[in-house]
Formats: sequence, structure tokens, C-alpha cells
Amino acid sequence: METRAASGPVGLAGLRLKFQKAQLQFAQRSVAKTQKKLSEKEARLMILRGKYSKNEKRAESQTHQAIKHDQKAAVLRAQIAALTEQENRERNLAKGSAKSLRESTSTYPETKETPNYAAERKDLRQASQENNISKEADTQHPVRRATNVFEGSFHKASKEIKKAIDASDLAVQRTANKIRERI
Repeated sequence: METRAASGPVGLAGLRLKFQKAQLQFAQRSVAKTQKKLSEKEARLMILRGKYSKNEKRAESQTHQAIKHDQKAAVLRAQIAALTEQENRERNLAKGSAKSLRESTSTYPETKETPNYAAERKDLRQASQENNISKEADTQHPVRRATNVFEGSFHKASKEIKKAIDASDLAVQRTANKIRERI
């Protein structure tokens, strides 16, 4: 009995000690698991912060690009307006010079007050014929050819500028839409 009595309380104390050790190990494992989960969440949070900062930087750069596109579009619009105004001035000058040329070669009304009527009529007919010839040859004249080339290149350039403006406006709209979606 003495062995039993001696083993009884010691055995109970031993069981308690084993139980406490098991509880301690369980608590240590659960703490380790919790720490592991916490470190994983912290790592995920760092990744998300990095992505967020990248997205912020990207949004800022896209905003700057949109502003640059707006500025370029404004400059291109101003250039188109200036070129259109210049083209209109040149057309008006060409119309004015053609009108003055027509007025200078127009025929006089038939009056018998002029002493040299027949010679005057002949001169007028000759001037009119020269004017018609000059109109036909006008397209072959180097200045007129250069003007035609300029007008053609102007129209081509203005179309390209308009396309660039449209593309720029479209890019700005897309960027603005993307930024709005992110917000």
C-alpha cells in the first residue's frame, strides 16, 4: 500500500504535470500558427500597399499624360486655326487679284466719243485673249504650282492634325474613364 500511496499522489501530480505540458505545447503551437498567419497577412498587406502605391503613381502619371495631351491638343487646335486663317487670307488675296485683273481688262462701253475706237477694241480683245491664255497657263506657272502644292499639303497637314487631335482626345477620355473606374 505504501507503494500505491506513494505512487498515487505522485501519479496524480505526474498526470497534472503532463496535462499542463500538453496545454503549454498546444498554446505554443497555436501562438506559432497565429504568428505565422499574422506574418502572412503582414506580407500580403505590404504587397497590397506596394500595388496601391504603384496604382497611385500610375494614376498620377496618367493624369499628367492627360494634361499633356490636352495641352498638345490645344496647341494643335491653335495651329489649325492659324493655318485656316492664313489659307483664307491667301484665298481672299487671290480672289482680289483675280477681280482686279478682270476689272482692268474689262471692255469699255461702246461710245463714239473715243477717237481711236477700233484700235481700242482691238487692244481690249487682245488683252482679253492674253488674260484667257494666262489663266490656262496659270496652273503651269511656278508660283501657282507652289501655291497648289502648299494648299494640298496644308489640307493634308490639317487632316493629320485633326486626326492627331481626335486620337489625343480619345486617349484623354480613356485615361479619364480608367481613373474614374479606379476611384
